[in-house]
Amino acid sequence: MRLYSEDNAGKLRSAFEKIVLAWPAVTKKTMFGCPAYRVNGQLFSFLTSEGIVLTRLDETTRERLSKSVGGRPFEAGSRKVEYWLLVPLSDPEGLLPILPDVRTSYESASMSGS
Repeated sequence: MRLYSEDNAGKLRSAFEKIVLAWPAVTKKTMFGCPAYRVNGQLFSFLTSEGIVLTRLDETTRERLSKSVGGRPFEAGSRKVEYWLLVPLSDPEGLLPILPDVRTSYESASMSGS
């Protein structure tokens, strides 16, 4: 099962990268076949064909996003990571409302990697 398809998520990836690759110390790698973004070596986000996975959010923020945008724990096959939140998103215009949460994940990862 492929988690990421450039055909499905390429426009989202392009828009996302224009923003996050401009932030200090952000690097891009591939993880699970998906574009993944790190700060100081610490993962803060990656993209799937379904949307954006944020890896460094507190429980309150995860619950808020679950209710407001239908976020849910990330799953890959039978593996479920409760504290990684998949925010469903296909349209790059949907990035704007969740950018503060992407930034929160980035800042949390930045602090843990320093």
